[in-house]
Amino acid sequence: MAQTMTSPSVASALREHQASRSFRQRPANVTPLVLHAEDRDRDRVGREAWLRSPRSRISVPRSLPPTPLSCNTSSTHPHASSPTPSHLQSPGSTSGFDFWWEQIGSKVMRMLHDAEYSVEARARHELLLRKHIIPALGAAPHHQSAATDCKHSAVSAAAVTRFGAPIPRFDSFMCDDATPVELGLTWVNGKPNVRIAIEPLDEEQELLASNGSLNYRATWRLIHKLEEDGLGDFALFKTMTAEATTSSVQEAVAMRPLDQIEHHGNPQGEVASQFFIGWDLGHDGSAMIKAYIMPSARASELGVSNVTVADAALQAAGLRTCPAWQTLRSYVTGAANANVDAGLTASERPEVVILSVDCLAPVAVRAGQVPRLKVYLRYPTTDFDQIVRHLTMGRRCVDTGSPTLWRHVLSRAWRHLFDRDSDSQPELDSTSALDLTGGTLLYADFGARPQSEALTSKVYLPVRFAAASDEKVADGIERLIHCNDVEKGRYAAQIAALTGRSMRNKGIHNYVALGQKKDGRIDMSRP
Repeated sequence: MAQTMTSPSVASALREHQASRSFRQRPANVTPLVLHAEDRDRDRVGREAWLRSPRSRISVPRSLPPTPLSCNTSSTHPHASSPTPSHLQSPGSTSGFDFWWEQIGSKVMRMLHDAEYSVEARARHELLLRKHIIPALGAAPHHQSAATDCKHSAVSAAAVTRFGAPIPRFDSFMCDDATPVELGLTWVNGKPNVRIAIEPLDEEQELLASNGSLNYRATWRLIHKLEEDGLGDFALFKTMTAEATTSSVQEAVAMRPLDQIEHHGNPQGEVASQFFIGWDLGHDGSAMIKAYIMPSARASELGVSNVTVADAALQAAGLRTCPAWQTLRSYVTGAANANVDAGLTASERPEVVILSVDCLAPVAVRAGQVPRLKVYLRYPTTDFDQIVRHLTMGRRCVDTGSPTLWRHVLSRAWRHLFDRDSDSQPELDSTSALDLTGGTLLYADFGARPQSEALTSKVYLPVRFAAASDEKVADGIERLIHCNDVEKGRYAAQIAALTGRSMRNKGIHNYVALGQKKDGRIDMSRP
């Protein structure tokens, strides 16, 4: 059979045509499972090939258009909104706004445009970016030579000095290359929605004061500003923070000046991320906030397990006796489940790596909406059967999905993402996926109220290490979501255009995640 050849110029034109089309796709209604795609792109800053948006800038209003949000939270909690304390005011000496707008803000605006957000919605989200998100990222990175270090971080190694002293390096826990930003897309009924999450970065002199071991003041500045604008209720988050973060952070929150805070437990150079803040950017111009806590620093300070810290945080929030948390806790601590599951051995038990909670807008709280609480767990395995077991929590909770359902979903992912058969090749490449990621990341989530019983779960598959290339991952995503009912290569072309990077290599996709929603749907995500 003759092979049809396409000239380089024609191929280039086809790629440009694919990339120019919007992110909108038809709902996935031809697959035996209803797969609603949630695509999350963990982009990297410090790369040379970032693209600017080709369109003209949207005009930004001086203030947000009228919304039903109040200017202040209605919470009576002792941690409710208050003006930004003077001791948390930014020194303001090392603004990196232009850098972060070029690297992050312009990319988000392009994603909003490609996802067909309205002009008004894009203007509202641009204002959010310019007023709150981009300023919270702090100073621009200092680039080191490849001979010194191949990674880029938000603050350079100690070889670079400012304020007359070495600047301690701070690497964010958010991404494996220390980038403090995660960009994302999530499809709902074929309609893409943009997401962004960041770790706010302290100013350099603040990192100097803590020997570079902690990063927290920028987060609290951002929270105060978001509360002042009535954009989120952080009362539950603050309650949990009081138990899940280090003494240094608790003293800062308790209004102690920078030079009077004793930094505990972390020797110089040991990095300890403790907070992330994320936004789901709606097509109506709204933005739902999620706040994340890393309990490891507090656990290290106290000499206890991360589960113990999580337990204390939920106790403070009035959720320790919540049936959903008790079900999850019994599984991760190794309790047996009658005749169904013998319980996890010590070597099988996971580490609690992140706690997150929705920080709903006051209008949503008044309307009775319940925030979701997520517990992120890293299990020391990449085995197919063990992942199914963990997703169903040893069959303790039917809400997390049946083993049969999860086997079907994961077997398709094994085939399309890794070119592996889940029966004959159940283990991902242990020399890369297990050793480099520490195992498999899952989360379980439930409603943040004392009577919550239902649990749902999601698994993150480490495609950066276990898949052949970003091109293979993109093809697998198209097959999993749309069952070939999509223009082949369109997703890959859009991502390549956004990042300016070759899809034949690795690094754009870190994970592909599969999870169950509250209504029983299975969704797929690419962090």
